[in-house]
Amino acid sequence: MTHGRGIFPDRLIGRGISTMNTSVMLGVACMQTLSGIIGDAFEPLASGARTEDAYRELFGTLTLVLIVAIAIYSRSQDVKPCEEMKAARR
Repeated sequence: MTHGRGIFPDRLIGRGISTMNTSVMLGVACMQTLSGIIGDAFEPLASGARTEDAYRELFGTLTLVLIVAIAIYSRSQDVKPCEEMKAARR
C-alpha cells in the first residue's frame, strides 16, 4: 500500500496527507455533481425515476473515472519506512 512517503518528502508528510484528504473530499463533491448532471440529461419517467439508459450512462462514466484513477495510482511507488522510523515506533 502506498502512503505519503512515495509522494512527499518526510518533512512534508503531514501537510501532504492533509492536502490529499482535501483533494479526496473535492473529488467526491465533483463526482456527485457529475452524477447529477448525467441524471438530469435524461428525461425522467412518469414516476419520476430515471430511465435505464440514464443509469447505464452514469455507471459507465463512474467506471471510466475509476479506471483512470487506478491507472494513475498504480504507478505510485511503495516506499518502505526507513530504519530510523522503525526505531521511533518502538
